[in-house]
Amino acid sequence: DYTAMVGRSGGIAPLIQLSKSASINTVCLGLAALRRMASAEENWPKLIQAGMLDSLANAGDSTELEILREVAAALCSLSLSHPHRVEIAYKCIRCMIQLSTSNNLDVARQAVGSLANLAEDVDTHEYIARAGGSSCLISLEKHDSIDIHREASRGIANLLSSFRHQSTIIEDGVPGLVRLSFSADEECCYHAAMSFRKLAPNLKSHPVLVYAGAYKALFHLMTLPHQNTQRQAAAALRDLSANPEYKLRCAEDGGITAMIDLVRQQADEELQALGLAALRHISMEDTLKE
Repeated sequence: DYTAMVGRSGGIAPLIQLSKSASINTVCLGLAALRRMASAEENWPKLIQAGMLDSLANAGDSTELEILREVAAALCSLSLSHPHRVEIAYKCIRCMIQLSTSNNLDVARQAVGSLANLAEDVDTHEYIARAGGSSCLISLEKHDSIDIHREASRGIANLLSSFRHQSTIIEDGVPGLVRLSFSADEECCYHAAMSFRKLAPNLKSHPVLVYAGAYKALFHLMTLPHQNTQRQAAAALRDLSANPEYKLRCAEDGGITAMIDLVRQQADEELQALGLAALRHISMEDTLKE
């Protein structure tokens, strides 16, 4: 691998200097080389130690599309480095969010992907919150690209691991998650189901979920052929159906049939158990026993 060899040979520092040039062409060439260097995992600590994050953060303010492409691609590669995610969030989160709103699909996709990567680490969540990252991802639920939907929904699902982000997503992000539950994209559906599963234990989310149509979204997700999606949706239904205020609504939306279908999943005991738990919760509503 030539890129790793260049890193071992001390080639990173000169490229960092090129990325700080007063010449736009030189900056672009330097960043293109650094982006290629970032494709080699061996180079990640060397690049970050040499100051690449500062170069990327500064270049993210450029008006040159080619520079922005290189910045977004480099960030997407570096954000895969688990030990450096907090530092990347600290130095580059504003740049990532700005690039996520780019009119260029490739730039936006890479930037949103890097943001979703960072969100896998809960220690980055405070930096993402301060920069308005959850609001950015929520706005991208309305994008017309399925690639953006996929990365934005992944980022939202990851951020929901922290209570810090739940209020913002409950307030503005639930309708988008309901829409993505009916996406033709398998990953979007899985991310939506995971998001519902993480929201459902929070009682404050229940009225928003119910009135946004989450019950029907969950019933749909449980019919998909992907077991992980089914399990996430079934776990959310179990928690949501425990709320006495919305048991009748659950039944009216088709919940009893959906729960019985889960119980009939003889090949998956976890789905059966979740279906039985949901039925137990909803059966405590006296008006449904008549």
